[in-house]
Amino acid sequence: MIILSTQNLFFILKIDQNKSTYCLHCFEQLLSSEYSNIEYLSPEFDKYDYLKRNFISKIKKNQYGIYDESKKTFEVLNIYKVPGCLGKKHENISY
Repeated sequence: MIILSTQNLFFILKIDQNKSTYCLHCFEQLLSSEYSNIEYLSPEFDKYDYLKRNFISKIKKNQYGIYDESKKTFEVLNIYKVPGCLGKKHENISY
C-alpha cells in the first residue's frame, strides 16, 4: 500500500508490483501536474493507520482510492497504464 497526500486529499494505491499494468513514477507525475506538494505518507504519520484501517479493504489490486478529508468522501478508481510508458523503463527509480 502506498499513500500519497496533498492538502486534504489522500491517494491510497494498491498496486501490482510487477509493473505490467502501471508505473508509479508516471502516476505520481500525473498527480503532480494537477496537484502541488505531493508527498508520500509513511506509517509514522497519524493519518496512515486511519486510512489503512478504514479504506484499504475497499480497494482492489491496481486501483486507488481518493479520500477527501475536508468533504469526508472516498472514491475508488482503476489505475491505467500511462500512454507511452513501457512500465519497466523507470525500474531504476527507487520508491
